[in-house]
Amino acid sequence: MPAMYHILKREEKEESRIHASSLTFLQRHFHLIKVFSFFFIGLVFSYSFWYVVLPEQIKHSVFKEQEDTLLGISELRSQLTGNFSLQARTCAGDFFCWLEVVFLNNSIVLFLAIILSIAFAAGAIFLLGWNASIIGVVIGKDALAILPAYSGFGLLSPIFAYFHGLFNAFGLIPHGLPEILGYLVGAIAGGIISVTITKRHLQKGEFETMAKDTGVMVIIALLLLLIGAIIEAGFLAGT
Repeated sequence: MPAMYHILKREEKEESRIHASSLTFLQRHFHLIKVFSFFFIGLVFSYSFWYVVLPEQIKHSVFKEQEDTLLGISELRSQLTGNFSLQARTCAGDFFCWLEVVFLNNSIVLFLAIILSIAFAAGAIFLLGWNASIIGVVIGKDALAILPAYSGFGLLSPIFAYFHGLFNAFGLIPHGLPEILGYLVGAIAGGIISVTITKRHLQKGEFETMAKDTGVMVIIALLLLLIGAIIEAGFLAGT
């Protein structure tokens, strides 16, 4: 968390040297997007690598929470909000009921992430780290399961199996990508607010620019969560 906070502060100082209004939205926040994106991607590769190489006994101890979650992925939301299980029993095959439940719960997590991100980026790190660990375990499991099929490729077989597992991971959780992107955008919005409000001196128009940018990011994040909720609701209603 200290490293992420200081990166945000450093990028803010660089940005303050150039008049914010002279830059486009993407130019103003490209470095933040890049930092958070590489942070998430690095975690995915790290989790999946260690899941593949660790001995079985250690692996199941280290990744117990992730494996339990993958056995019943809907249980994750029951930990985040108490009324999910009750609503789930009443939704059955109703698509719009599931859409409301999933989108509402994801939105609560998003705004919690923004609030926690304002306070030392904790929300961003937790949410991105948790999602990266889930995806990493999915990739690792698939890679190990597929490995025998690539035994004829010699030393290259683990590499082929790994990328096959990576491909399958996105097929298993199609709603996960827009949800993760939504949380990522929300985390960046929280980081921008955090850096701006901790400054001793604001340039003219800087607060207005920050408010507009974070507003746009929150809207984008909600749209991404809506897309993810539509995909997931269709799956849950059909099961």
